[in-house]
Amino acid sequence: MFGMELMMTMIFLYYIFSIIPPAVAVYILIKWRAYRDGAVNDPLLGAKTLFYFFRTIAYQILLLGTALIFYAVLNAEFDNEAKIGLGLFTGGGLIFLLFHFLRHRLLNAELVKRVFNGFNLIVAGIIAMISMIAFFIFLFYGRMESIKLPLAGFLTYGLAALFQFSFFFGFPALRKR
Repeated sequence: MFGMELMMTMIFLYYIFSIIPPAVAVYILIKWRAYRDGAVNDPLLGAKTLFYFFRTIAYQILLLGTALIFYAVLNAEFDNEAKIGLGLFTGGGLIFLLFHFLRHRLLNAELVKRVFNGFNLIVAGIIAMISMIAFFIFLFYGRMESIKLPLAGFLTYGLAALFQFSFFFGFPALRKR
């Protein structure tokens, strides 16, 4: 039981220190870009930013749940990590889908969407790089039992970073027409 409490504390601290503070910076960046581009003062800019911020948090929770499920598959055990992963995947996925479908109905916020997609690319890319480095450290150190979690993180966040990257620079089949 101590492991589950520790894992939930780590997840909470991760989101407090890596996702929430940059959101304020993202809002300031969006406000500055809108001012620089000469856009009219958008009274819904804060609401649009908050909307995409919640969508971003749900997306990151979805990715974390996916990584934990993949880790459980690599371990060939359905234990606490898998149950926590399923909970994060389901909760994050439902919230993400809700915000994803509502944004088409409620908001026209291309600048906010691009900035938050870039933010997701940065977060997923950093976690993928850290996971890849940890994977190779454990691999070369000879600790084969320890490579499963970094491998799961690298594959999950690496694929997510590639997917986010595709929205900016390539893969026309994935772009919205």
